[in-house]
Amino acid sequence: MIKTLIIGKNSFFGSKFKNIKNSKIISHRHVNKTNFDDYNKIILLSMPKNYNKKLSSLNFEKNIFSKCKNKRLIYFSSSLVYPNKLNNKENSAKPQNIYARNKIKIEKEIQKNFKNYLILRVPIVFMKKKYSKNNFFYIMNKNFKLNKIKFNISMNSIRDLVTLDDLYIYYIKIDKLNLKGVYNVGSGKGLSVKKILELYYDKKMNNPKIKFYFKKRTSNLTLNVNRLESKIGKISNKIYINVINELKK
Repeated sequence: MIKTLIIGKNSFFGSKFKNIKNSKIISHRHVNKTNFDDYNKIILLSMPKNYNKKLSSLNFEKNIFSKCKNKRLIYFSSSLVYPNKLNNKENSAKPQNIYARNKIKIEKEIQKNFKNYLILRVPIVFMKKKYSKNNFFYIMNKNFKLNKIKFNISMNSIRDLVTLDDLYIYYIKIDKLNLKGVYNVGSGKGLSVKKILELYYDKKMNNPKIKFYFKKRTSNLTLNVNRLESKIGKISNKIYINVINELKK
């Protein structure tokens, strides 16, 4: 029987991925207290908080990797490893910031140490009423409460999104096929910032107290999912529709 160890008990992804059959989810604090020999598959969801501020030596990840060699490793990376452009393919990585550079470093460490690995690069992951701290929606809602929403890009800028439910559903399909390598997951289309605001806030947008600030610079970032769709069938339209429905809830 395949048993899965999930590292990231208190993470946003962990709130959904804990439902995987024959799995155990732990906090990063319990890594050294866990017997990795009991598991065939490792899903890494945790990462140190300071990865947003400085380049890491990856001691946290290297410790985990040393405990699970010859096992299947699954890692969720970020669309921020790509430049701001539409239709990014897996071979066009160009990290935008320190966080993304750390993500790429982790990816390379995985590729160096594992044969059976799956890296999924994902865009903005959300649920209408639940999202990770410092996520796109977290920051937007925090500003909304202050009646002042600021963007350093134009309202016509496009961002790719996926709901946490869909990410989980398609991960299960991907893993059943035992896919290996690096794959993008997303809607393949994205939505403009203006459209996201309209769908998400609906009538609240008409509140005269709320001020919106945008810059002139247009910044687009979407993922090409052709490689994944060639393996598991069409998913982009379903993800796109579910994103819109989730924003409108």
